[in-house]
Amino acid sequence: MTTEHCCYDKGCKSRNKNSEKSLIFIKWNDASYQEGPYYVGNLKPGVILETAGHLVQETETHYSVALDFYEEDGTWRHTTHIPKGMVVSIQKFVVPEVVLDIVV
Repeated sequence: MTTEHCCYDKGCKSRNKNSEKSLIFIKWNDASYQEGPYYVGNLKPGVILETAGHLVQETETHYSVALDFYEEDGTWRHTTHIPKGMVVSIQKFVVPEVVLDIVV
């Protein structure tokens, strides 16, 4: 998925024309902060987080992952922007169009 195929801005004329929606699961190194005095041997330099959701946008440098999509006004909520250089592993799942058409 590229930025050309992923346009969710209200002003974008091709918004929501791409029926290929993807879910994504990413394990990534987050920045960490340790409170209080630490010795070098006690530092925890790596904090691995797991993020899953809708792949809103993929650029050369980042993945943007959203928790919610509100179809009525075409907005995404709770979006995390993950630098690709911090990614440990990634899995993408294309949602079949038949699933997108299901009305609950």
